[in-house]
Amino acid sequence: MYITWEEDGKVEYRALSRQLVMFCVERRKAWRLLQSKAGVVNNEYAAQRAILADVDSGKLPLAEFLANAREILNEKVSGGVLAKA
Repeated sequence: MYITWEEDGKVEYRALSRQLVMFCVERRKAWRLLQSKAGVVNNEYAAQRAILADVDSGKLPLAEFLANAREILNEKVSGGVLAKA
């Protein structure tokens, strides 16, 4: 897996090991579990789940989702239209 970022107008690439990727995934899952046990609602995560449910059900075409993912997420989060997670 590779990550990219732009620094001073130059795009740089870095490789990530599978172990690091799995560590990050597990850490994020543990953090979300702690948040839910504490009663903290993560609006962005709920919006992500609602958007993916729309894509899976066919309400949102995959091509549109892939072309406008960031805008769709921002609209869902700022609009407060969230499905129960």
